[in-house]
Amino acid sequence: MFDKHMYNLPHILFLMFFVIITVVQSLLLYKKTPSEKCKKIYTFILSIIIIIGVTLTRVSVTVHNTINNIDNYKWYYFVPDTWCSLNGIMYSLNILAFKRNKNMLHFTAFLGFLGGVMAIFFPNFLQEIAFFDVRSFPSFLYHACMILLSLFLIQSHDLVPTLSKSYFFVIGMIIYMLIGTFEKNVMHMPYPMQLDQPFFTKTPFLTQLTSWYTVILGEFIFVIMTCLIFDLLNKKKKAIEITNINVQIQAQNEPIKE
Repeated sequence: MFDKHMYNLPHILFLMFFVIITVVQSLLLYKKTPSEKCKKIYTFILSIIIIIGVTLTRVSVTVHNTINNIDNYKWYYFVPDTWCSLNGIMYSLNILAFKRNKNMLHFTAFLGFLGGVMAIFFPNFLQEIAFFDVRSFPSFLYHACMILLSLFLIQSHDLVPTLSKSYFFVIGMIIYMLIGTFEKNVMHMPYPMQLDQPFFTKTPFLTQLTSWYTVILGEFIFVIMTCLIFDLLNKKKKAIEITNINVQIQAQNEPIKE
């Protein structure tokens, strides 16, 4: 069902370790809200790992494909040509910026989470290369860090998903698709942004389910549903807060019985 490099021992061990780190992060955030200094340090570390991971992956893929003349590869194909590599750079730069663009985070954080989950649980690059290959291991690291970063921003309330800003996800996806179209038609890069090619080409039952338009549609639905849930939860939370305030005011206005 899966390629021999998928869900082998190294892949499974990595997933187990990642799940443990994710649970630990969530528990720590649940118990105590970190200070602004801790937030900056942690997000800085994750962002740097993402940039290094993307860079190592792109360099190693470019060098390997150029030397072996795969897909008529050119040295300038080093530029990010996948949703996640491009998003990893944009996501990290936004986090590292002096003033973050929170509207942009409504796109990069969602895509970072979704792309990260797809990449580490269903890594299409393991269809041809081993887990510890220099072209794949850095990719696992930066995808995992994008997930951790997105969850951290939401759990620390630095990012509050809301339906009123979900259109930024649509705008971002359109921009990335335009970049992919440019890379395909002008730079002649092979399959940029997986346009016209399924994410899985060697796993039969996943081929039809992972065409680029099916995946994008699924991501849109996920974003809308997530934003709706957060809006409902925040609305309920505000209603409870208002009720508590009214009860306190009423209690203060009641005459003291002697």
